[in-house]
Amino acid sequence: MRNLGRLEVYHDTQWWPVCADGWGLEDAEIACQTLGYPGAVSSFPGTSIFGKSGGVVARVSCARSDGASDNCTRSVVTDGVTCGNNSVVGIYCHASLRLVNGSSYNEGRVEIYRSGRWGTVCDSPDRPPGERWGQREAEVVCRQLTSGVARIYPPGWFGDGENGSSAIWLGEVHCSGSEDELQECGYTRWGVPLEDAEFCREKFAVAVACGGPPGPFFTREVIHAGNIRLVDWPLYDFRKLEVYNKNNATWRAVCEHNWDDDMTQVACEILDYPGARNYTTSGYLFGQGQSVVLNASVSCNTSSHVIDVTTDDCTWTMFTDGDLCHYEERVGIQCQG
Repeated sequence: MRNLGRLEVYHDTQWWPVCADGWGLEDAEIACQTLGYPGAVSSFPGTSIFGKSGGVVARVSCARSDGASDNCTRSVVTDGVTCGNNSVVGIYCHASLRLVNGSSYNEGRVEIYRSGRWGTVCDSPDRPPGERWGQREAEVVCRQLTSGVARIYPPGWFGDGENGSSAIWLGEVHCSGSEDELQECGYTRWGVPLEDAEFCREKFAVAVACGGPPGPFFTREVIHAGNIRLVDWPLYDFRKLEVYNKNNATWRAVCEHNWDDDMTQVACEILDYPGARNYTTSGYLFGQGQSVVLNASVSCNTSSHVIDVTTDDCTWTMFTDGDLCHYEERVGIQCQG
């Protein structure tokens, strides 16, 4: 954990541990803020958990006039300093990354702390599907938070910040998945002012959850009717739609191409629901799943109230190129009842 450890100060071309004598949480608060963290969780003065001084230490003192860190004066002394019990200071700072607005501490909108305020991380809708925010980026977030397995929500799922006025600190992120912190990933934009953030409006603020079993937010369930079925049960009753082609005996997820409200209505009626509520093309809901070769575009004459890709009422296009139909573009539907 990079926000936990022994505190040292640089003086006269050398790093020195800080003596624990007279050190308190207020001092740790200042140290954490100086290091770019929001503040201190706790301080560890007077213990040997982070080693002993060996008799050579720095003494840091801060005099506050009004409790503000920017009015704190610091003095560093390294000559002839003695330190009780040879104990040095350790601090634990609040992380500069957090998840907010979720139903538990380990899920929500991803926010970064910078320049004294929290801001969002966004995903531009104009990026090619394979370059957008995905599983690898979410895994880095959860690794940084030491919070277990990563799962993805659609961008904007947990809102856009405080009344839409939050800064957008990071945009167009691309990670290899091995990074320890999100800031180590590649990114196109950093510290984006709101007035310059047209590429990344609030509804694209990324969101993740950490911990729990691997995979997306669902328990497996299949609702089957003839040549179509709904699989996976994620949040808010959206289920992934799949269509069967009996000519090659394959079930394929449906891409957003050509899909509309009328097709959703027909699908729900075939599945014996009273009607349709909504559909989504946020394939994030259903995880990355299998290869893109299992995706297809389906378009039917809805007046026939049939979805059968082997008849003249429907056209069927299979995709084997992830750029043509990425997993993020799969259709999920929500039926009435």
